Amino acid sequence: MPLDLVPLHRDAKGSARWLDTVVDRIQDYSRRFEGDADALVSDVWTLYAQKSPALGLWAVIQDERVVGHLLAFIRQWDGQNVAWVTQLVIDAQPVPREFRDAGMRMLESWVEQFNLVTRTQPNLRVDTMMMSTARSAAAWLRHYGFEEYRTLCRRRLRRGG
Repeated sequence: MPLDLVPLHRDAKGSARWLDTVVDRIQDYSRRFEGDADALVSDVWTLYAQKSPALGLWAVIQDERVVGHLLAFIRQWDGQNVAWVTQLVIDAQPVPREFRDAGMRMLESWVEQFNLVTRTQPNLRVDTMMMSTARSAAAWLRHYGFEEYRTLCRRRLRRGG
């Protein structure tokens, strides 16, 4: 059965039916990778309630079930606004190339819409998409025009000290 990418936005008719399931998935995925799941979900709910153009949220639907999600935000990175792909999780495998391409077009369209809505505030303009991946970055570099840009490192700090 084909996959469908459904935008979740308060103005997208019928999309609210998928929202709770997608938010649960976002929380689970954040916990899995040691994020602050409660803070992330709070951000999602807040931006969703505000109808913020800075929230990019989609459900991946197959056979009337949520089998994945895509979460992105407009965020500041080193002083500039970027479209940050926070989570892209799809349970159904393999994911057809056409579907991945459509997802990338949808992300680009979301950024274009953000720029259109905020056009009177040129300091908000977004012209860069960023992401991190727990998997090989090679496919993202090869197929979607991403380039390696810095290296993300993490170091745990001792509590209280």
